[in-house]
Amino acid sequence: MITFTTGFPPGGNSAHITESGSTIPEPLRGELCSVYESAYPEGYIAVGVDPDAGIIGLYHRTSETWKPQDDIEGIFLRPTLPAKGPGMIELSWSRERVMYPDGFLWVRGYSEAMHLWIQSYAVRIAELIGCEFNELESYHDC
Repeated sequence: MITFTTGFPPGGNSAHITESGSTIPEPLRGELCSVYESAYPEGYIAVGVDPDAGIIGLYHRTSETWKPQDDIEGIFLRPTLPAKGPGMIELSWSRERVMYPDGFLWVRGYSEAMHLWIQSYAVRIAELIGCEFNELESYHDC
């Protein structure tokens, strides 16, 4: 298994995992819990891939998500710039938005520092699972 942990988001912000509705399959879940606990308090989210099972998972103490690699179109960063609302930044498994928020990982409130933080992990996740990274065109939060 290949794992890493993210650092904390800048400026005291939070990043959120959109849960998949089921726990990460073992043994990846156990590995991510162990990686998370050993990195705490410096680590924020544990990310890992189980190449044998063909799945990726993200784990935080209060939330988790996973996806079969065959179901991943790519890693898509979707920035929403502030306007009437504060904006947000999402990472999605597919180009098309299904719901709002649609990302498996997202932050509420757009800032350049948050954009760079989530972008760096988006690139790393894409490299980890061997898929392409795309940053979609930004639009304003109306």
